Amino acid sequence: MLTDMLVRNRLSRRLLQIAGTRRTDDIVSELLPHIPVGSTVIDIGAGTCDVAARLIDHGRHVIPVDVRSVSCVDSLAPVLFDGHTLPFADDSFEWALLVDVLHHTDPERLLCEAARVSSRIIVHEDIFTSRTQMLLTFAMDSITNLEFVGHPHSNKSDAGWRRLFRIHGLTVQHASQRDFWRAFTCATYVLRVHR
Repeated sequence: MLTDMLVRNRLSRRLLQIAGTRRTDDIVSELLPHIPVGSTVIDIGAGTCDVAARLIDHGRHVIPVDVRSVSCVDSLAPVLFDGHTLPFADDSFEWALLVDVLHHTDPERLLCEAARVSSRIIVHEDIFTSRTQMLLTFAMDSITNLEFVGHPHSNKSDAGWRRLFRIHGLTVQHASQRDFWRAFTCATYVLRVHR
C-alpha cells in the first residue's frame, strides 16, 4: 500500500508530519481541555501517532492502537489489533480516543469496543449537513488517506452520530463543531460510558 511505503521513507515521513502539523495542533487543542494530566488514554486508530505523541508531551499516558503501523513518530509504535477486538481488559483506560477513525470501519462495533475498555470516549469526525458536503467529504477523505477502493465512508451527520451514541447508552457531555477549508465541518463529542 502507498501509505506504508511513504511512512517507511524518512523524507516522506517527515513531509507527512509537516503537512499534518496544523491539523494535529487543532485536534490536540480540542482534546486537551477534556483529558486531565496523568489520565490513561487509548488512541484507537492512531495512524501516524502524531496526536498520541503530542498528548504524551502534554502529560497524558497514551497507548496508540491501530490495524497496522504507519507511525511517523520514531519513538512510538502502535499496539496492533484486528480492527474489531481491542487487546485490553474491560475498563483498562480512563479515556478512549476515536479521532477520524469511525468512518473507516463499522462504527458501532468499534464504538462498543471503546466503551468496553474506557469510561469516557472522545469522538472526532468529519460530519456533513447536505448531500453535496457529504460527497465532498467522501472525496476529500479518499484523497487524503489514499484509499480509493473499499472505503466504507461511514461518515454521519451530527444527528446521525448522536443517534448512534444514544442507542449505545453513551451520554454526550460536550459537543463542538468547526468548519475547515470552507467546505467541510468536523465535530468533537465527549461521551460518558454508562455501565
